[in-house]
Amino acid sequence: MSSNDSINRRQFLEKSSLIAAAATAAGGARTATAQINNSAAVNVKPVRLGFIGVGIRGTLLMEAASGIAGVEIKAAADCYKGHLDRAQELISPAPAVTGNYQEILSRADIDAVVIATPDHWHLKMTQEALAAGKHVYVEKPITHSWEEGEAFIAAAEKS
Repeated sequence: MSSNDSINRRQFLEKSSLIAAAATAAGGARTATAQINNSAAVNVKPVRLGFIGVGIRGTLLMEAASGIAGVEIKAAADCYKGHLDRAQELISPAPAVTGNYQEILSRADIDAVVIATPDHWHLKMTQEALAAGKHVYVEKPITHSWEEGEAFIAAAEKS
């Protein structure tokens, strides 16, 4: 491309927007989305989740997970009954609920847990979940000190 053929930022955005619009109009974007989240396309064993902490952030994560093909939300734990009631209203089929997160960790029908509790509970709950053989997603910040960071690493390596 010679210097006379160069385009400025505005021209680039206009042309790339037109290309994206044309691809969308042709159905390419819709097809790609359907393939990414289409459980009929691939026979995959479902991922069965338990949620520990279903307040504001935990509820957002639970709702997002419920929209993913191949994900089953089996249970939710929280110390506030109002959060548990809301989880059962939002998710279909309604998950089992408990005020004791350790009940989720003891369930054989749960593959992974999402921990969305106050930060000071992250280490203890992650350690217990890993010891119970669960996969773990934990909200940030994972820890507030490097000493706890080392404990997270040790628990992950042990599991």
